[in-house]
Amino acid sequence: ACLQCLLDTLAETWPHLARPLHGLNSELESLTMPVYVYGVVLSEEDDTIGETFEIEQGIKDPPLTLHPVTGQPVRRVMCAPFVAGTWSPLKSKRLLSDSNLEKKGITKYVKNSSGQYERRTGKGPDFLTGGSSD
Repeated sequence: ACLQCLLDTLAETWPHLARPLHGLNSELESLTMPVYVYGVVLSEEDDTIGETFEIEQGIKDPPLTLHPVTGQPVRRVMCAPFVAGTWSPLKSKRLLSDSNLEKKGITKYVKNSSGQYERRTGKGPDFLTGGSSD
């Protein structure tokens, strides 16, 4: 619903984009369908589960009750959500910051406008001169 609101707002703001945006909602929804984990129910008494599998389903789709291949009873397994990747631009920026590099004992040089490498952080000479390209 939120995605549709955004697309509607874009189409109202820039009417010339309305035609290319038409149908984009269903394409984007198919890219963002959640993946659920299910387990084969081995015992109803103590909630023991066997084989687990993942399946992509719409958020409004009812949960599966039977394994799609074997027909065995299944239930949805609660697990930690997967957040795309462990790296983010903010984390990368923090890890590569001058202060963090210095704490780790890494020397960082940055090329200046005169072609010399100037020490930004760490230990070592203040400048490194580039070699000849001939």
